[in-house]
Amino acid sequence: MWCESLRLWLGTWKGVIEDDDAVWLRFYHEAGNLVLLPEEAEQQRANAERQARLDAVSQLLQMGLSVEQVAQALSLTVQEVEAVR
Repeated sequence: MWCESLRLWLGTWKGVIEDDDAVWLRFYHEAGNLVLLPEEAEQQRANAERQARLDAVSQLLQMGLSVEQVAQALSLTVQEVEAVR
């Protein structure tokens, strides 16, 4: 169902919200993309930020930083840095 005032679609979505697996009514953008809940948007942002830090590991190691320095600079564990190497 299209809502002209919101310029969003209202449709069903099957998934888990707050540990409840069900079919939910959710908003979708005009292009059909799901409008994220605040928690989903935050998780997506956190995942993107973490991936950016992991992507920077190789560059910093190539610049001569030690594994420990890279881990400290990027707020990663030494094990996470070593896994990227």
